[in-house]
Amino acid sequence: ARTRAWAATTFARARAVGIAVVVFGSGGARSRPDSLMEDAARTAFATLAAELADLAASAGLVLAIEPLQRAECNFINTLDDAADVIARAPRPNLGILADLFHMRREGEGPESITRNGRLIRHVHVAELATRSAPGVDGDDFRPWLAALTGVGYDRTMSLECGWRDFAREAPAGLATMRRQWAEAGAAAAG
Repeated sequence: ARTRAWAATTFARARAVGIAVVVFGSGGARSRPDSLMEDAARTAFATLAAELADLAASAGLVLAIEPLQRAECNFINTLDDAADVIARAPRPNLGILADLFHMRREGEGPESITRNGRLIRHVHVAELATRSAPGVDGDDFRPWLAALTGVGYDRTMSLECGWRDFAREAPAGLATMRRQWAEAGAAAAG
């Protein structure tokens, strides 16, 4: 009951300030206890996710499950894991956040986006070595961006990274992503 009340208030406030997608990604809050088997945990999590998605829908929001690397969380580490949860309790406004940093840390390639693209509702981007802004270390996101282009992804993407010099890195990160998105799209188009 406390979770439902908190969610209803949070979702109403999110909508009031123009937020459209709420991320369900806290590793600490959703870690699986060792005593709970994986399948049982997924079923329980799917039940909660469906309930929260219904509350989010009443506020006109999308709820996106964010897979996190195993170093941060022991549960829902890949897009396939998140898709399995959604298949257990499908809701039209329940989807996946594809975080390219976590995907790459897990060794999850672009083919995962191709398999689960219809469920992706938001994308996070950061460079692999130090979670820096795109363009700092020169990471190539084009294979993942080509997969997003290939599944017709036309939603939001954000830079979720550690900023050392926001005034310099933010414009460079945006320019890097725009360039790589265009290049990935051109390559995908053939």
